[in-house]
Amino acid sequence: MFEKILSLFRSKEVAVPADQKTLQATQQTQVNVAEESLLKATNLKEQADSILRSGDIAQAEQCYREAINSHPTFADAYINLSVALRMQKKFAEAAEALKQAQTLNPGDAYIYYNKGVLAKEQADYSSAISEFRKALAFDGNMLDAYYDLIETYVTTDDKVAAHSLASIAVEKFPQEMGLLLLMANLETDRKQHDAALQLYNRALAMQPDHADTIWHISWILQGQGKLAEAEASYRRLLEVAPDRYEAYYNLGTVFNTQSRKEEAISAYLKAVALKPDAGIAHYNLGKAYSDIGKLDEAEASFRAACALEFTTKTWALVSLGNLLRDTGRQNETIDYYKAATTIDPDYFDAYSSMLFNLCFGDLVTPEYYQSEVNRYAARLLTHARAYNKWKCLPVSQEQRRLRVGFVSGDFGLHPVGFFLENVISNINLRQIELYAYSSKVRDDALTARIKPFFSGWKVIENIDDASAARMIHEDGIDILIDLAGHTAHNRLPVFAFKPAPLQVSWLGYFATTGVPGMDYLLADRISVPETHSEYFTEQIWYLPSTRLCLTPPAYSELLASVPPLPALKNGYITFGCFQNIRKLNDFTLQLWTKIFDRMPNAKLRFQCWQLATEPERKKMLDRFVQHGIAAERISILGPGSREAYLAAHAEVDIILDTSPYGGGTTTCEAFWMGVPTISLAGNTMSSLQGASLLTYAGLEDWIANSEDDYVRRALSHAADLEKLAQLRATLRQRSLNSSLYDAKQFTQHFEQALLGMWDKHVQATRTECTDVPDAKP
Repeated sequence: MFEKILSLFRSKEVAVPADQKTLQATQQTQVNVAEESLLKATNLKEQADSILRSGDIAQAEQCYREAINSHPTFADAYINLSVALRMQKKFAEAAEALKQAQTLNPGDAYIYYNKGVLAKEQADYSSAISEFRKALAFDGNMLDAYYDLIETYVTTDDKVAAHSLASIAVEKFPQEMGLLLLMANLETDRKQHDAALQLYNRALAMQPDHADTIWHISWILQGQGKLAEAEASYRRLLEVAPDRYEAYYNLGTVFNTQSRKEEAISAYLKAVALKPDAGIAHYNLGKAYSDIGKLDEAEASFRAACALEFTTKTWALVSLGNLLRDTGRQNETIDYYKAATTIDPDYFDAYSSMLFNLCFGDLVTPEYYQSEVNRYAARLLTHARAYNKWKCLPVSQEQRRLRVGFVSGDFGLHPVGFFLENVISNINLRQIELYAYSSKVRDDALTARIKPFFSGWKVIENIDDASAARMIHEDGIDILIDLAGHTAHNRLPVFAFKPAPLQVSWLGYFATTGVPGMDYLLADRISVPETHSEYFTEQIWYLPSTRLCLTPPAYSELLASVPPLPALKNGYITFGCFQNIRKLNDFTLQLWTKIFDRMPNAKLRFQCWQLATEPERKKMLDRFVQHGIAAERISILGPGSREAYLAAHAEVDIILDTSPYGGGTTTCEAFWMGVPTISLAGNTMSSLQGASLLTYAGLEDWIANSEDDYVRRALSHAADLEKLAQLRATLRQRSLNSSLYDAKQFTQHFEQALLGMWDKHVQATRTECTDVPDAKP
């Protein structure tokens, strides 16, 4: 570059007329001055480069500026100045330096490369990609530009472009090990494991002791089921990196897969010795011990896993309990729940997880659930001291508006929100004043729609229970309604402080909460028969119709009409289920198997938000197969948008409900999409929810009273395609005309319930409105 710039100032030695000698002398002087200034600038730039490499970025910046002052047209100095400025996060100044460089030398690829790096660091990936492409257009051999452009494509999840460019780069630079590894990683992401393996082996030939490369080769071989090769590769990795935990752990898995249990135990033991806090290794060690009958060792390993990973995060203990429950180990499940509450007796989320998950169990009786509710309630009583006076003592509703507060973490696009919206938007605000206490911040379209109906909207997500209760108490709430029960983000312990004179459980939970001070549970006579009231710590306040009223989904062209019955085109019945995977217990699977045994051509479409990854979908498929439903008869799908989920009902003829925890939102939404549900009525609120919804939709003949009846009704309805098609064509409008979607009627019932509770409370207390000091719990 130095010689190139000098050549711009040099002239050929040619004869000139005598009268031009003065002018020539002047020009020569100017050239000499330019050469001297450029030489000085070059020296300063080289000095700055050295300073920059030493890490003194600010001093390097100053030196680059001196170089530019010496020779203002020195483009390379501007480029390197931009680097120093960028390293100091002076992005605007860096951009200006590159602009100057580009003006001086617009064909320099490094200018565009540095512009790309600058844009990339500011997360302006579109500009970064554009600049990197320009750099490569000027210099197709710029290795750094290839690396950065590929990395930017990966960052923006443009895997096709990343792979395409990496292929070009590898071909251009076949001996560049970093590119080989990058390309191999991309091939691995695309599940092109043979191609990835070939690239990793090329890289390994360049550097035979490169531990990470050996690791990737081992992992791919293991995944391909080439266990002997994988074992040899892991052993080679341990020669290079003898303290590599992952090598011992995966070697243990290779041995375990081959039923070489003693060798697996040896490998797992070395893994946990290297990484004592690796709970997964302890857990797999326990499984290996269990497989050979060493149950004491297995228990010790499982307990070590819980102690290491779960003692400081008791929710993980609960998650492990859920996993064990899903595999049928009910007693151990309860032990893990209880262990969580033993570690932290005031960790009320652990109690809630236990109670909520007991609703899913197929072996749990209402009496056992009640015993655990009592244990929870007893602990709550040690946690909270209830208010016994309130700012405004009970008065008749004619004297003022009734203040009603809702506590929920689901004021948004959530099943609770879908049921709540219609009610909130139809409440008579001249009679009732609404307050919201949000236990989980949500800020979506549904939140925005309902927020204006509330006089107060307060967030209690990061406020302790006593403070939240004090806030509600100071707001003078008359009736406080819990919408969560023992589901996620609940704040049931707040209710134990009795911040409002009347407290109600409704909507989001299908069982008793057990909370002391929870006065009522809002229900209908189908979901909670009067004979079941003994299983509730709350009084049951019955609505005249359904306890749930769903807001119709937003209009879209995709959902504008109900598609025809798919069985008419397919020639076979497709059963469907969109339930939470936790509801799919062994009892339900055995029940469904009886149907599929009797209907050899029927198929099943199961979709669930938890099945987001291929391994999880495979695991779910295996469960079906283990229960006797062939894999080719089943479609397993993961999450999607609500619109896509609703549209998927076009592929389903009949919904199969789960038991004992049936569908709520999914059942109502299926009605709206024209698809009826077969539900088995049980002896709990959660197992009667389906019967309630079907009754109020006018589909009583879809309610089964026994296992045999469930199978019989499935076969009977599936056999009459003409009747099924007619029902499909009318079910949406039929549902919209029912109390399940009639928001005005439901809201009137809801308001009457609140006012009735309050009037009863007023009559019982026989007091008038009096301001009193806060009672501190």
